[in-house]
Amino acid sequence: MSVVDEINHFYYRMALHELQMMNGSDAFSGLSYNSLLYLNVIDVTEDCTVTKLADALSITRSAATLKVNDLVRQGAVLREQSQADKRVNYI
Repeated sequence: MSVVDEINHFYYRMALHELQMMNGSDAFSGLSYNSLLYLNVIDVTEDCTVTKLADALSITRSAATLKVNDLVRQGAVLREQSQADKRVNYI
């Protein structure tokens, strides 16, 4: 196995472990693994927007918007309007 494959495998195992730990936490109760994945990507994406989230997950912006709306309803994320550009909302 190449070094890149080893690193990818390690990251996969660590991400899965983190999601499992989050799923067992009271702070994240009621959230699916899918939701936890979105939260993880949002957390590691600087100045995350729906567009950046969609690009990171290789999904459509409309699919990302639907999931973000769901996470906002659940109180898992907040939207914050950019002060510099009122058209941009950070999550």
